[in-house]
Amino acid sequence: MEIIVHWSHNHTSGTASALKHRPPTKDLEDIFEQYFSSGHSPSSALELFNLKLFNEHGDDYYKVVADGGKCPTRKWCYDLFYKLFEKVCIWRSFW
Repeated sequence: MEIIVHWSHNHTSGTASALKHRPPTKDLEDIFEQYFSSGHSPSSALELFNLKLFNEHGDDYYKVVADGGKCPTRKWCYDLFYKLFEKVCIWRSFW
């Protein structure tokens, strides 16, 4: 009997398509909360953050943006915005 082992995965590992599903870190929540408190909308906050990443990483920008842990999606930005905004609206509705 002869056994041949192929060391290959049947799923993605370590590629951009696998990294995009990582959840954003708590640090990103703090950064975006500051953007929102400065008057940015979710879209403008994400654009500002992407510009910051581009200035910091230069040629490696596209690798960083593909990582969901380092660059959130537009949906995540809107969800965070409404979660924070809901707290403000509930507090104001009592007064």
